[in-house]
Amino acid sequence: MKRHLLLLIFLLVCLLLNAQRFIGGRLNRGRAYTTGLLDVVIHTYTLDAPVPVIKINWGDGEVEGVQSNGSDEIGEGIYRNYYNFFHVYESPGEYTVSYVDSFWVEDILNLENSGEQYFRLEEKVVFSDTSLVNIPPFIRSPFPVNYSIREDGTIDFPVNYIEIELDEVALRFRPFPGEGYSLPPATDTLTCCIQWKTPPAPGRYVFAMEAADFRNGEELSTNTLLIALDVPAVLNTRKEESYNFQLFPNPVTHTLYIYKKFDYTCKGIQAVVFNNFGQRVFSKEYECKDVIEIDVKGLPSGLYFMQLQSGSKLGISKFVKE
Repeated sequence: MKRHLLLLIFLLVCLLLNAQRFIGGRLNRGRAYTTGLLDVVIHTYTLDAPVPVIKINWGDGEVEGVQSNGSDEIGEGIYRNYYNFFHVYESPGEYTVSYVDSFWVEDILNLENSGEQYFRLEEKVVFSDTSLVNIPPFIRSPFPVNYSIREDGTIDFPVNYIEIELDEVALRFRPFPGEGYSLPPATDTLTCCIQWKTPPAPGRYVFAMEAADFRNGEELSTNTLLIALDVPAVLNTRKEESYNFQLFPNPVTHTLYIYKKFDYTCKGIQAVVFNNFGQRVFSKEYECKDVIEIDVKGLPSGLYFMQLQSGSKLGISKFVKE
């Protein structure tokens, strides 16, 4: 009883210290090695102060205070907080694991009244008598030092996942857990990264993304990532350079030809192919010539994205492999 009272006091102190201060987080849940045992990992990012204790609602009537496994300052005044814990469900069923705490940072452009919006992470988990051992996907959070924004407005972030016994991992946008959220019109695709087709106004934007893993056609687990990205003013004032190229034939079965007229300033070109799940399946450096040949006969049938980059110039086009 005394232990729970101390945890409650810690929680109240944390709420006061970190009000309106969350700038991102992720919740990774995956079934563990025993049916009914759930393994949960949470990372959060806060301004000005770490969060030593959080409160988890397991969705089965139990609410538990959990202490941090550690916090570190990864940027000036930016803290990353780690939590890893387990819970045993007594009976099969569908449960929602949730963590609600304090508020988002103020002045997020695509989240109304963000300073008054609760920071929320939640995931559904389903247990049955035949639940499989699961190795979940893992989004390595890009915030705040590992993401990059190119001059054309493309935001790159790293995605790692464990490939053991998985058929595929899909990366996708998901509904945001808050009222007044809107996805900027420029952000209408998510392949390898967030595509700003027309750079938005400068400022801070928040996104909800998830990775989902599949085995034998069954979606086994998901990993949620909520992240606030700062878009600099230079993106809004820069005129986007035209960087178009042609792919032929499209659809293609064996050899894909890239047609592009390069100017004298081109020192080399990198061709990268992503599949429809955002996974890089091909990457190679080429000389700047009008026709580039790529052997794609080994790729499975489906939709792909060809990315060409030379210096700061970048272009993306779709093709279909038959």
